[in-house]
Amino acid sequence: MAKLDIKIDLEERLDNPQIFNYKGEDLRKFLDAPPEYWKLTLKEHREICNRAGPKGYGWLVPDTIWFLNIGECANIHDFDYFTGKTIKDKERGDRTFLNNMIRWILHKTKTDLMKWLRFGRAQKYFSAVCIKGGPAFWKGKNNINEL
Repeated sequence: MAKLDIKIDLEERLDNPQIFNYKGEDLRKFLDAPPEYWKLTLKEHREICNRAGPKGYGWLVPDTIWFLNIGECANIHDFDYFTGKTIKDKERGDRTFLNNMIRWILHKTKTDLMKWLRFGRAQKYFSAVCIKGGPAFWKGKNNINEL
C-alpha cells in the first residue's frame, strides 16, 4: 500500500461529520485526537484506520472490550501511528489510545463492576500496543537506504 500524503490545510478543510459523528454522538466531546484526524475524508480514513488490530489482521483483535465498541479509539491510534515519526510520537499515540479508552469507558459504562472489567481490558490493549506495536508504527518509515 502506498502511503498517503496527508497535508491537511486547517484553514480550508472543515471537520468531517462522517468522521466525528458516531451513532448520533459527537466524538470530539469525548475523545482526544489531533485536529487533522477530524478533517480526514472518508477515503483517507479508510486507508489509514482499520479499528483494533494490525491492518489485514484486525479480525484477531476484537473491537470491543466487554461489549463496548472501542473501534473509534483504535482509529485515532491508527492515525497517530500513521502520522508519527519518532519513538516519542509512538509513545504519545499509545498513551492517547489508553486515555481515549478510559474516557469512552467512563462515558458509556454505568456500573462499577463493568467499569473495572473494561479498565482491566483497556490496560491489556495498552500493554499490547506498547510492547508489540513497533512494527506497525515503523512500517513504511524505515528506508534501508537511509539507515
